[in-house]
Amino acid sequence: MYGVRVATAFICSIFAVAFSGSAAKLKDLQVRETCLWTEAFVDIRDFISGEIRGIYSGGKSTALN
Repeated sequence: MYGVRVATAFICSIFAVAFSGSAAKLKDLQVRETCLWTEAFVDIRDFISGEIRGIYSGGKSTALN
């Protein structure tokens, strides 16, 4: 159940960024090290967060037009 909550919170933060147009709302969630899927989640989180921050760093484009 913890994994579902973490994934849901991350996805909601992605939608918040898309609707607000600001990468400042993107949350870097911290996950317990005891979970077997922690490394995979952190890798995906870092990749997606980097892509989103790259899109919004120029300030010209938005994810939702």
